[in-house]
Amino acid sequence: MAEEEFRHILTPGGWAFWRFSAPAPPADTELPKAERAPPIDEMPPSWTCILLWPSVSLPMYRAMDVGLHAKTLSTSITSVCLTYGTEPSEGTWFTLELQTRAYHLAILPDSVAATPLSQFSHRLYIICETEACDLSPLFALSNPLDFPEPASRVVRTYFIGSEPDGRWIPGCDFVQCDDIITHSEFEQSYARGALDILADPERLNVLFRLIYDQSQKTREEGFKRGLWTVKPGAPPGDMWPAMQDAVKRRDLDQLKDLIGLAEQGQPAKRGQFTITASIALLYVAHLLPFERIKELLRLKLR
Repeated sequence: MAEEEFRHILTPGGWAFWRFSAPAPPADTELPKAERAPPIDEMPPSWTCILLWPSVSLPMYRAMDVGLHAKTLSTSITSVCLTYGTEPSEGTWFTLELQTRAYHLAILPDSVAATPLSQFSHRLYIICETEACDLSPLFALSNPLDFPEPASRVVRTYFIGSEPDGRWIPGCDFVQCDDIITHSEFEQSYARGALDILADPERLNVLFRLIYDQSQKTREEGFKRGLWTVKPGAPPGDMWPAMQDAVKRRDLDQLKDLIGLAEQGQPAKRGQFTITASIALLYVAHLLPFERIKELLRLKLR
């Protein structure tokens, strides 16, 4: 491959994507008849292909539902090929409908790798129903509620190949992001902290659990890991633990809110996601019931 600069799949600017001027011809979206994916230089020109570094392991069940193997297998993705298409041609594709975007996926045993091999090497084919085709399905193949380890690895994975045409933050399709991503501290502090959360299997798992389960126990785990603003179980009116945590995280907005509540003699609220956790959720918003959690996000930066 001509271009060999290492780039991250996910950066503070978002998921790497490539823009296609027209849908791929139907013949180009047929899965190869061979038992192995063809060499990248033999792929039709309507596809863009990259090599991953390191490979991304998948839950063994993906071999059956996305790869159509007869049994579960330990697989890993060593290369990805993407294109734009409205209706995939012949072949059995697995469709991921994520909010406003749809992806048609398939995996085949790979014929190339640029990294030491681990599990059964496969190529991931992605057909996007939008002109801008991104790499976020790599993350969506491993639900962090059940498989946080492979999902978190995607965040730190490099790729080599053609330069992406841009970066996409899914949450910015749902909320106004201009005041967030242009904030002077966004890339150097908030966004990098958010990526640290997504790249940590334990914190990633708790982050996703908080979306669906805001019981006291789960909120306590979130507070300990810098994901939740208020310590559950604190005595009524005792906001000192939450204030200490806000200072530690440099969350000035949260600190001001708590001081205001203390001056008014009001008890601490149930809590919200911290600013850094809220920004982490922006990167995976299309995988979530985002409209149901918007009021729990802290996205106001000063």
